[in-house]
Amino acid sequence: MRIVLYDTTERSMPYLSTIWAAGAMFSRSDYVLAVSSWGEAYARLSAIERRISLLQVWGHGAEGRPLIAGQPVDLGRLSAVADTDSQSEVWWRACDVAGGALGHAFMRAASRYLGCRVVGHCAVISWPNPLVQREIVGLKPGQEPWWPLSGQGLPSCSALRMTPPPWAYE
Repeated sequence: MRIVLYDTTERSMPYLSTIWAAGAMFSRSDYVLAVSSWGEAYARLSAIERRISLLQVWGHGAEGRPLIAGQPVDLGRLSAVADTDSQSEVWWRACDVAGGALGHAFMRAASRYLGCRVVGHCAVISWPNPLVQREIVGLKPGQEPWWPLSGQGLPSCSALRMTPPPWAYE
């Protein structure tokens, strides 16, 4: 089961929620969850009774913090409602989530809590070209972050790509 979850509360750049909604329509996902809070995200995910193969979370981010409505994810609550296993992937399509020391710690915690592969970005992912998502990395359960804290020099991928690239994993 493939799910895209995106933030509908964008205020500083209102067009982003529209872009995320349009992109989600082309994602080939089984479910598209437009949410205005993490509480709503947890509730909607808990209603899905099938194993998640790929969960993409589209929103803003900061070092080590994927955000919905300006609030960070609670990995304990997410792991309680998202049916993931070692074959699942969660792709944090939000800026800077995997960057710096906080990003390393977050990616380790996310793979441990969720028991799956996690993917994130170490930069503002779409600047200056909105069709390219920059500095993408992945972490498998039990693995330590392998990328530099700065994230510089890491590969990019097309924003149109709807599955994490295999080379994100070292």
